[in-house]
Formats: sequence, structure tokens, C-alpha cells
Amino acid sequence: MALPCAPALAQEQARKTDHAEPKPVQQGTLTNEKLQRDAMMGVAAKAGVLGCEKITGVQPFVTRMPSGEPGARSWQEMWVVQCGAAKHNVVIDFRESGMSAADWTIRQ
Repeated sequence: MALPCAPALAQEQARKTDHAEPKPVQQGTLTNEKLQRDAMMGVAAKAGVLGCEKITGVQPFVTRMPSGEPGARSWQEMWVVQCGAAKHNVVIDFRESGMSAADWTIRQ
């Protein structure tokens, strides 16, 4: 039996790490109400792709605390979306775009 060489093992580990679920740092969200509403549109779309017909609850968790300079900080959250008996984890990357705005991206 042949064993994979070290680069192959490193590539396999990188693939596993890329798709690993982020771990919660704290419960809740760092977003304000407007950013929550805006991001929820993307969360609902992602949940729909995952088979959710009706969201019955959302529980946000911070998975990476803010880093960077004020006005350009970034952080990550995972919103656990309840759809009947099913739950879906939706990972969102947030980045401030100035002192009073932020952009978000849903992880694929």
C-alpha cells in the first residue's frame, strides 16, 4: 500500500480546513439593525438554495472578532437559520466601508 506524499497530505488538510464550519466566539451579532436587515436578504437567499422554504428563526454567532483599522475592520459571523426541523449554518463575512457603513458577503 502506497502512502500519499507530504504535499498531497497538506493539500487534503487544506481542503478540509477550507470547508470546516467556523467555531462561535460569542453569541449574538455585531451588526446594527439596518445591516442585519440587509444581510438577512442574503441569508434568506442562501437558506432557500439549501432547501429552506420558510425561515422560522435565526440565531447569530460571531465566529471571528473584528480586526483592522476603524472604518476598514472585518469580522465573520455564522447565522444558524431554523427552517422547520432543519437548521442551516450561513457564514457571513462583514467589512466596514467607512465609519458608518459595512458590506457583507455570504460564504459559498
